[in-house]
Amino acid sequence: MNVAAYAQVLVVEDDMGTATLEERALGRLGCHVTIISDLEGALTHIRETPPDVVVLDFRLGNSPAWPILEAGAAANPSIPVIMVTAMGDERVASEAIQRGASGYVIKTGEFVVRLSQAVENALRVSRAERELQQMKEWQSAVLGSVDAQIALLDADGHVILVNDAWREASSAPESGDESYGTGQDYFAVVEDLYRVEGPYAGPVAEGVRAVLDGKETQFRLEFPCVRRTGEERWYRLDVSALRHGAHPGAVVMHMDISERVREEAIRLENAELLDSILHGVDEGILVVSEEGELLTHNKAAESILGAAAVRSGRDWLTWLDDASGNAEMLSHSGGNPLVQALAGTVVTEHESRLTHPDGQAVYISLNARPLTDRRGAARRAVATFRDISERIARDLEMRRIAAAVEQTADAIIITDTDGVIEYVNPAFCAMYEYATGEVCGEHTRMLQHPTQEVSVFDALWAALKLGETWTGRFNNRTKAGALLIADVTINPVRDGNGQVLFYVASERDVTQQIALEARARQSQKMEAIGVLAGGIAHDFNNILAAIEGYAHMASTNLNPNSQANEDLKFVIRGAVRAKALVRQILTFSRQSEATMKPVLVDAVITDSVELLRATLPSTVRIRTNLILEDALVTADETQVQQVIVNLCTNAAHAMKKEGGEFEIRLSLAAMKPGDEALAALGLLPGDYAHLEVSDQGEGIPQDVMGQIFDPFFSTKKEDGGTGLGLSTVLGIVKEHGGTVSVESEVGVGTCFHVYLPLCKATNSKIVRLKQKRVPHGNGEHILVVDDEEAIARLSGRMLDRLGYVTTVFVDAEEAVAAFAENPDTFDLVLTDLTMPGIRGDGVAQKVRAIRPEMPVILLSGFSEVAEVDKSQVYCVLSKPAQMADLARVIHEALSQRSMSSNS
Repeated sequence: MNVAAYAQVLVVEDDMGTATLEERALGRLGCHVTIISDLEGALTHIRETPPDVVVLDFRLGNSPAWPILEAGAAANPSIPVIMVTAMGDERVASEAIQRGASGYVIKTGEFVVRLSQAVENALRVSRAERELQQMKEWQSAVLGSVDAQIALLDADGHVILVNDAWREASSAPESGDESYGTGQDYFAVVEDLYRVEGPYAGPVAEGVRAVLDGKETQFRLEFPCVRRTGEERWYRLDVSALRHGAHPGAVVMHMDISERVREEAIRLENAELLDSILHGVDEGILVVSEEGELLTHNKAAESILGAAAVRSGRDWLTWLDDASGNAEMLSHSGGNPLVQALAGTVVTEHESRLTHPDGQAVYISLNARPLTDRRGAARRAVATFRDISERIARDLEMRRIAAAVEQTADAIIITDTDGVIEYVNPAFCAMYEYATGEVCGEHTRMLQHPTQEVSVFDALWAALKLGETWTGRFNNRTKAGALLIADVTINPVRDGNGQVLFYVASERDVTQQIALEARARQSQKMEAIGVLAGGIAHDFNNILAAIEGYAHMASTNLNPNSQANEDLKFVIRGAVRAKALVRQILTFSRQSEATMKPVLVDAVITDSVELLRATLPSTVRIRTNLILEDALVTADETQVQQVIVNLCTNAAHAMKKEGGEFEIRLSLAAMKPGDEALAALGLLPGDYAHLEVSDQGEGIPQDVMGQIFDPFFSTKKEDGGTGLGLSTVLGIVKEHGGTVSVESEVGVGTCFHVYLPLCKATNSKIVRLKQKRVPHGNGEHILVVDDEEAIARLSGRMLDRLGYVTTVFVDAEEAVAAFAENPDTFDLVLTDLTMPGIRGDGVAQKVRAIRPEMPVILLSGFSEVAEVDKSQVYCVLSKPAQMADLARVIHEALSQRSMSSNS
């Protein structure tokens, strides 16, 4: 039976963290817990709503809690009080017990378990004491109803003095009108009132006469009799000789013990009941004499300790000192608990390891208290105990696990189901530079770095609420605020019923690894750009030479003043600038931030293949199989292209000796719950773009397969490989929420699998990204600003052909002045970013200061994008902008402005 079910427990604790921990532990027992943090409130609660148990912190604020212990004991001494403290001083425990505490628990690593056990024990003892007190009160009431009838006799046996009880008995209705008071013959009174029959008649008269004659000083006899009414009663006769001067006599006391006789019968019945209770409880019970002799025990004691051990006649005052083996797992109160109990000390939760005569060991948790005689001396000790062997084994296992957790190099964090930190290991403290006490009780959001995407937590909690493991990467921060990038795995921990109790997170610091991968990607990007540029430079220069040459020839056949000739001059200038641009590409080397946006994977593959064809040997061909169309992923288009180029470059390298054809394939991979194949890759349920690059090359040996994604590992160092290609690929894909796997067989070929999560986009979004038709304007007025006259004129003519009205300026200040003079006549501003005087973003700021809703589109070199305040512009286009791209962006900006004004 659960004695703690529905028990009312008052927790007096001013540390809310400890109080919450105690409330949770006692709540698991079924208790109803009330938390009060101050003495006055606790005393009021005890007086007005007495609880079943009080759990009292030894120190509230800066003062010991003795007042509440003493006042609570005075107000209601039947309420057990369990003292809780972080101090392990035995004197404090002794003083707490002396002041009225029924138990004492120290805040150690096993504090919650021991507190629960102490509360259960206190409830058991309290209930047993109440039942015993009730029985004593009942017995006292029965005994108190018996009044002694006392008479003083002279030497002749005449009554010379009686008490009220005698008078009341002698004048009872059954005696008629006759009164048996003073002057009556005692023997006649007895014969008339107490009809002693059978073998007791003679002894009563003879005993009294022997005392009166001086032959005996005392006489006692218990006898049955029949009252005049016919009622059968039992009396105890006590006669003591009385010597008063020269007149001898005797004091006679009649005690109606009929109730006592009946009471003894009841006591015998109760003893049998108590015996059945004693043997019916699950806890073992022992009663030991001060010599160490076992006086009594119950069946549970034999079950726990073994019948042979209990009946062996051993000295219990020495056997309980045995605590060898796993002593660190036990809680000792110092010395043998029975010896302490016999000395008058109450011992609670004493844990010992006992060895049976057959060598078997058992661990017990024991409570002992003294049993005192009438003079208050402890002549016996009673012990109640339970088997904790299973708990000790479990604790030992948990200690081993804890030792492993304490010594692991990864940071371990345990939180409750709301994300509040309950435990961190030393690796965490070293990694984040926090002390344990600084983080326990805090929410994990305290570790979140401002750069962390909040959307990641939606997927995290969605997985955890389903009871699934979540793996991902966090941007966290140390105590000093420094960025710490961690690869994280979070697992839910369930109880036996499958209910999630808490979460365990394992974190590994990959900040340096990420930095290394970033540098590696940069190096690989430079390598890839060099390969591409070297492959296309020759052909591109030939094309530019043809453009320039034919333009010059055409120019000579035209009227120098014609518009066509004027146009050709700009073509020639453009060709010259293009040749300079080719030279710049060959020396291009810079670092750029990732620009995440919806990207059509099939379009990126198509563009990448066109770029690659010029770099491949004539013996190697590319085949594309794009099964999945309109596949949108949220990504940096340049980085996705880098992944494709790196994998294709590796495929071509693997086939350079024999030649042949490698394939790029794009398909849909639907990850469903329970899909073990994709789950093994660490993917969560959802749809993924599945990119495969497979070749028929040399293959990868199995002994190096596990190293191919390591930075600077390469199998082609003799060809100038840096070993950064595949590590760059893996880093990019991981940053995009995907993964990479590989299959390879030596002599057959290799296939790389790339999984990128598809983003949700409407069909209209896809159409907008792929549409071929160039939208036209309806006479909207566009202000064009570019310090290069050729670009300005070309932009103006392009927009004129698209149906717009343009005003072109090559001076930014003049353009701003013109806008300020007639701001309502313009519908959109198209401006270059880098210009003398006022930059393009400065033009945007001045224009929007006049008309905040005015859309501004910037044209810029790619390296300058990061410098732009994007809140002031609609978008930034890289130069040179294609006519179709420019037309679509302008159309979207004007449409959005129109919708905003209508709403």
